[in-house]
Amino acid sequence: QLISAIEFLSEIIHDIRIAPFYRSSPQGYTEQQDFYNTCISGLCSLEALALFRKTKAIEKLMGKQELFINGPRVIDIDIIFFADQIHQELFLQIPHSEAHKRDFVLLPLAKIEPQWQHPKLGVTVEQLLAKCEQTSILLQDI
Repeated sequence: QLISAIEFLSEIIHDIRIAPFYRSSPQGYTEQQDFYNTCISGLCSLEALALFRKTKAIEKLMGKQELFINGPRVIDIDIIFFADQIHQELFLQIPHSEAHKRDFVLLPLAKIEPQWQHPKLGVTVEQLLAKCEQTSILLQDI
């Protein structure tokens, strides 16, 4: 699913860098299988809201059905950062509100963008990761 999602995203995001893949335990609703995570970075000519709409279309194309919050799903594409912008929309919050607390976001992101600065917190991904409990497991280093 991760590779397929990256292939779909490569149609709208260019010069993609792909982080290693990690496995993490589910959060919130824990009665489900582990999740597989990665991060990508790249260049995109779309505005943040247009990119968000495209990611939701990709999720739907891949069969995502949200039965309830944090429930089982085949894919979940989040926009963690978008340049140094801050967005507060109805369904879109950039930077992602929980990213700085989640090792399954920070571990892969630190592999490709360790010096990326969180636009609200003013610290780098690397600094955020140093403060975060790490429980995710590295699966593959690309």
